[in-house]
Amino acid sequence: MSGNRFSSLTLVSLLFIGLFSALMLVSCNTSQLPQSTSPPAQSDPEDIIPPYVEGAFPDKDAIEMPVDTEISLHLVDNTSGVDIDSIDMKINGRIVAPSINGNNSDYLVKYKPVEGFSYGELVRVNIAARDLAPVPNDMEYAFTFSIDRAVVYPPVVDDNNNVRLNIIYYGKHTPEIDSLIQSVGPQYLIGNSAHGLWGEVYGYSTWWLLQDVTGFQQTGIKVIGYLTSGYEGTGSGSGIELKWYTLEMNKKLITNMAREDGVDGIFIDECSSYPDEQSKKYLKELSGLAHSYGFIVWGNVGHDDFDDWFFTDGGFDMMNASESWRGQSLTPVQQKWGDKISVTGFYDGSNVEDVYLLIKEAWDEGLAYAYITGDAYARLPSWIEQLAESLREQS
Repeated sequence: MSGNRFSSLTLVSLLFIGLFSALMLVSCNTSQLPQSTSPPAQSDPEDIIPPYVEGAFPDKDAIEMPVDTEISLHLVDNTSGVDIDSIDMKINGRIVAPSINGNNSDYLVKYKPVEGFSYGELVRVNIAARDLAPVPNDMEYAFTFSIDRAVVYPPVVDDNNNVRLNIIYYGKHTPEIDSLIQSVGPQYLIGNSAHGLWGEVYGYSTWWLLQDVTGFQQTGIKVIGYLTSGYEGTGSGSGIELKWYTLEMNKKLITNMAREDGVDGIFIDECSSYPDEQSKKYLKELSGLAHSYGFIVWGNVGHDDFDDWFFTDGGFDMMNASESWRGQSLTPVQQKWGDKISVTGFYDGSNVEDVYLLIKEAWDEGLAYAYITGDAYARLPSWIEQLAESLREQS
């Protein structure tokens, strides 16, 4: 009987020991399971490493980002952790209030302006923070990106009933000719004002120059005064002396056309398609001066292909590309910047429908303006009024 009692007690003890061992094993295994989130960092007295940035968006120097871009980045510190109260973000030098989520080992910082960024804006991002070490370690990080530009094409007919044409006319200005141009109603007239290049050469009062731009401006036509860069002061195809297109001379012409003629912009003829550094400096000085007077800056390279520096850094608002437009395929620069590009061409026939189709094709290909004349810029084609009316019907 005593033997049975011993066996029962032994069995109970063994069962208890087995159950306890199983519970301990489960406890140990559970502690080794992966955690769903990383734990907050703890302050480390030996910490001398500052927080750092990971996964910043957009990338440094990213281009053509949408206006509704959201900036995001991770502030990481796996040693002492990031001090959330120290996080400081600036956009273009202005302090902003980003959203911050996560814990001090990895904060996700995001910011998007309520109304979005502006087209063509260069955005500068500065982020600063420190860690929670006894002697805090500071960090700063900066990057820039640019917002895509707005692509806006001119209307076929504007609010002044002027049609999508940029007439280039270097001929004689008589009351009859000026009345005809105003009747045609182009959005732009590019020509020789009294204090432009040829006024400087022949005299400001030379009768065939455009002496008064107000008649055009009253009808909403913008007048663009002519000068030549002579391929940045190296030699003009017109054969005139170099003194007429030095940098200082062209600065004088721009100033005089602003103060005396009251034109709306300048047309810089004979620009190098791919200017070198010296040429870029020459051209940029002209565009900068012109913009200081509120001018539109319209250049002419005369070729389909050219450096988009004119738009990205040169300060040019418009560029005339080919002067032999025949409906050819667009070059990459024309495809990208078509809303800022014009083309011209010559047509020796009399069928205005042919000219209409050439201009319409340029529009359909994505170019802002196209002007086809007869045999020279010095004469207006006989069919110019009929062409303008055909184009107006497109509106």
